[in-house]
Amino acid sequence: MKIISAFVAAVSLGLADARIMSSSDAYYWQKEALGSTMWLFNKDGLQVYSNDGMELKNEVTGLNKTGFYEVQSDGHRYVWVANGVQVDVFDINTGDYAGYVPSCGNPAMELRYLPTRQEMWLRCARSSNDEAGKIDVFSTNSLSSNHAGVVFPGMSGSSANYGWGLEIHSTLGNSGYAAPYNKNYLYEIDLSNKTIIGNYSFPEEVHSTYDLTYSPTNKHIYGKARVCCSCGFEGADIECPNSRSTGLPTNETVTVKTGPTASTEPQRGACGGSCEGSSADTIGVFEFDTVSKAFAASHNGVANNGVTAMSSPDGKYIVLATRDGGETVRILKAGMNGVPATVAADIPVAFGGDPGKKTVGDVAFIEDENRNFMVIAGWGNNEVAVVDLDDDYRMVKIMLTDNTETTASGVRNVEWAVGSNYVWIDGPQVDEMYVVEIGSTIDSAKVSNVIEAKGGFVIHVDNYERAALAAMIKEKSGHMDDVQVDDIDDHSDHAHDDEPVSVPNMAPVTAPTISNTASAATRNMVDDKDDDSTQVVAIAGLIVGSIALLWTMALTVSRFTGSSDGAPNQEQALAADVVTLGSKQAV
Repeated sequence: MKIISAFVAAVSLGLADARIMSSSDAYYWQKEALGSTMWLFNKDGLQVYSNDGMELKNEVTGLNKTGFYEVQSDGHRYVWVANGVQVDVFDINTGDYAGYVPSCGNPAMELRYLPTRQEMWLRCARSSNDEAGKIDVFSTNSLSSNHAGVVFPGMSGSSANYGWGLEIHSTLGNSGYAAPYNKNYLYEIDLSNKTIIGNYSFPEEVHSTYDLTYSPTNKHIYGKARVCCSCGFEGADIECPNSRSTGLPTNETVTVKTGPTASTEPQRGACGGSCEGSSADTIGVFEFDTVSKAFAASHNGVANNGVTAMSSPDGKYIVLATRDGGETVRILKAGMNGVPATVAADIPVAFGGDPGKKTVGDVAFIEDENRNFMVIAGWGNNEVAVVDLDDDYRMVKIMLTDNTETTASGVRNVEWAVGSNYVWIDGPQVDEMYVVEIGSTIDSAKVSNVIEAKGGFVIHVDNYERAALAAMIKEKSGHMDDVQVDDIDDHSDHAHDDEPVSVPNMAPVTAPTISNTASAATRNMVDDKDDDSTQVVAIAGLIVGSIALLWTMALTVSRFTGSSDGAPNQEQALAADVVTLGSKQAV
């Protein structure tokens, strides 16, 4: 008995040590999850706020910032930030910096998340003259996993690929779409084997594209149609832009196919971004049907001088940011697949700005059971427009600040804290962030908070996977409230069948903690008699198990001391073929 007692004590001490060791990361698991929050990325690093902006929940400084190009959340594990030569990754539950993954080129620009494959797709510039750009692919379940990417074919010496042209979506199945920079076609990509499987030429008048947006409602892609324009003479579309190499006005010869100077004869001019907002920018955006692989239509603004398209999350609305000096924003409504979108309304925002220039670069949609609003803010002035999409596109406008100078220039972020009454709009010129509160009607819109924050990116983040699981458990526990003990025959004493007892509500799933609370609660659910019996059985089981273990150890020692032929070699041969769960290449 002394041997057994000593062995049991040793085993108990060993288990105690193991339990202490397993709590070494209790700091992480015991941290309260951030939940639905607003994340700001700027020169100071990362700041995580509550949706109303009243509480700073986390802050990360000391980031190696090359240049934040885009931020995406995968909704279940990480928040990803395209940051020049790398993609920085942050824990979605805590905001902690998890590390980085090297990007496929500099700069890393455009991020797209595909939930059906749990992959983050990254659009990069080219890394050599032998290619026209790259797409890299990361698993959102493992930062060490880097899938094969896509290389756009290109000619040596071709222009760098600085394109915002990558669209993947769960409704597109195994296909994605990307547009090479300064090229007149659209690639279709096989997402599984990462190869180009289609090449669709733009309409003849379109020189290239730069921005793409996708509508899951009709499965159409809307791309900015860049054109060629004339320059360098009286009545030309634009003044000649300066050459990047010489710094002098360009002296290129092009064929202008749109606008008042269109001609089959070559003339001095330019193509691409230099022509945006000019009199030659008459196409606006093209509409491409991903099902029929055909171009369905084109759309422009009121001034007929170019637009940039943005889609609502559900794809029902396509917003056209015009180049009419901030006077209007056009809204298209998507219909059935194969049918071009139609003009729903022109919103007279009157933000002000320069003719031929864009004034709006971001919008937010508030969509829930009671609201269907759109929030628009530009940098022509400090106003914000709130539009009720279900009330004949009625609009109200409020001022973000009393500042007489515009608090934004060239960019103004607009982001809804999903599920709340708050929309965040930045003023990067004065390091301010405005929290606009919008209730059940657009007339309730007001600025409820102003936060001191440098300009950058703002994004709403939530662990939707965790939230969905909690909601499911809450729903199931609600059904359990009606279940009573007298409805369940557990073959026990029925003397108290006339006293129904409700089953306790199930608690939401939380991160594991080092605590004995759960076991204590379990013990309280049974009576003292059952508890004593359980303890007796447990102790007896431990003693029997200990004796069996000691006996096995004795036989093992006897075996290896009694025979030295063959057994060790047999054990080594077996170990050589075993693949354990701890192996990196476990199968």
